[in-house]
Amino acid sequence: MSKIDYEKIGFKAGLEIHQQLNTGKLFCSCPGVLRSDRALFEVKRKLHLVKGESGEVDVAAKYQHMEDKEFIYEAYDTTCLVELDEEPPHEINKDALFVALQISELLHCKIIPITQVMRKTVIDGSNTSGFQRSLMYARDGYIETSLGKVRIDSLYLEEDSARPIERNEKFTRYRLDRLGIPLVEITTKPDLKNAAHVKEAALIIGDILRSCNVRRGIGTIRQDLNISIKGANRVEIKGFQDPKIMEETVNLEISRQQMYLELKDLKFKENKTVDVTNIISPKLDWMKKQIDSGAKFIAFKLNGFNGKLGKVDGKPYWLGKEIAGLCKTRGFGGIIHSDEDLEKYKFDNDEIEKLKEVLDMKKDDAFLMLLGKKEKIESLLRELVFLFLSKLKFGNPSEVRNCLVDGTTEFSRPMPGSARMYPETDLELLHIHRDLINEVKKNLPKLRSELEEDLKKQALREDQIKILVNDLDLFKLYSSLHRDYNNSMLIANMLIDYPKDFSSRYNMDLEKIYSILNEDVLAFILEKVNSKEVEVVDVKGILEKIVKGEDLENAVKVEKLDLGEIEGFVVKLLKEKPGLRPNAYMGLVMKEFGGKVQPSEVMGIITKLI
Repeated sequence: MSKIDYEKIGFKAGLEIHQQLNTGKLFCSCPGVLRSDRALFEVKRKLHLVKGESGEVDVAAKYQHMEDKEFIYEAYDTTCLVELDEEPPHEINKDALFVALQISELLHCKIIPITQVMRKTVIDGSNTSGFQRSLMYARDGYIETSLGKVRIDSLYLEEDSARPIERNEKFTRYRLDRLGIPLVEITTKPDLKNAAHVKEAALIIGDILRSCNVRRGIGTIRQDLNISIKGANRVEIKGFQDPKIMEETVNLEISRQQMYLELKDLKFKENKTVDVTNIISPKLDWMKKQIDSGAKFIAFKLNGFNGKLGKVDGKPYWLGKEIAGLCKTRGFGGIIHSDEDLEKYKFDNDEIEKLKEVLDMKKDDAFLMLLGKKEKIESLLRELVFLFLSKLKFGNPSEVRNCLVDGTTEFSRPMPGSARMYPETDLELLHIHRDLINEVKKNLPKLRSELEEDLKKQALREDQIKILVNDLDLFKLYSSLHRDYNNSMLIANMLIDYPKDFSSRYNMDLEKIYSILNEDVLAFILEKVNSKEVEVVDVKGILEKIVKGEDLENAVKVEKLDLGEIEGFVVKLLKEKPGLRPNAYMGLVMKEFGGKVQPSEVMGIITKLI
């Protein structure tokens, strides 16, 4: 791909970042626990359209409603009537609000003292109520980047959606465990200047979020990119969170929007569709199966589109692919068009010529053909494809697209509008008092980059630092123990290296090991180390005995060997394995006697006898 002059093409981009908070659910008392076991029961629902605050029906909601799906919800003993929309929402979770306010302070935002919880229309089934509760609580912030400030437009605190488990044409199955987990949505202004700048800003905001009490792991953070160039329409790219492909995705989307600008002169005329099943004979097995089940070949002419539908060398997007993406959302595998290699379908030339004749095609015309139930194809063309083609004169559609692993994107749904928002009538206005804001300011966490620097100064290894900054609970435990006992390397080993070794050796879950080696146990042992009742070299052996079931008092009673016995063993080693280096002898002695002897004492004996 040639170098892009971002300023010349009028590049504009902004980020939307959705981060789960590590608290209970936002509007009920349920824990935010994701389940994989069998549900206690399930509920089936269908959702219906509702007008927004402006009195209009949102275009994205209208699109979802046309799919006419049933929704199945799996419920557990960790979900309640609020998630099922059988009970009004409770008061907002104060822990979630506190974390959200910390994030706003770190982003230099202005907090809104009185705010209204809103309902955002969502009828893809991911919310049982048909809407998502959301409140704007801060705005007008910024982050510092290498290319200057990037402005933060707004911060929202909202509830996450239900988790999709299974999808098909007739229904979608959701799990209610995720519904209601608090999310903070961060929206930047379109201040990002190029692909590298987009990535830089995303990483800076991610660093700020990870310094707070947020959830970690796959699915806990979701990033979207809003992007456009001069003359094109804004596109929202969902699932834009892999730093490795961020720049590639930006540049490929620029290429896609430029393709549409080159197609602006095309004038679409809606021609009648023709059933050509009696002309086209299926040669491939998948086609034969569909025809046998009642499917039809439906074709129509595109005036002046010859050469405009097919793939262009070196380009990741082409018009035929874009139309196929629309069709896939309605269950079609793709489309057949006149600009592609029709030999792969094993159609005869005579069939294609007859098809063109029936469609009354001229030299500059193209055709598009679909295989499926006739009424389903007619609905698809009327509601999506013809509308799409009629708007080519305006450039690329303003739509939501999903990011794929190769950096390309695919159509998801139309861009939602403002008509999807209306006030939540079951909750009072939220007052964010000055006392709470002052308390938040007193308890701002350090940024991840600052924590890393602090831990480096404490002589920890890079891998230990990475684990601690990625696990807030473990870091808090480390900080608490380090504050009281000031032995960074030993504490890091007790929290990271030793449990990892025990887990591997005894095939034990790390969580179980951490529940055994809790803060009280570790503090007790560190106290013994400080008072010289326990040697540092003995700590791992003591922890191992505790993990294996020995009580704490007995575990710290370490049996020490007589140095004469050690000396005798070394003499025997020197005779059996002469010529080894001192460190090699040291390893053999420690393997034999473990934590029953100090390494310094062993090395003294070896040095004396060699």
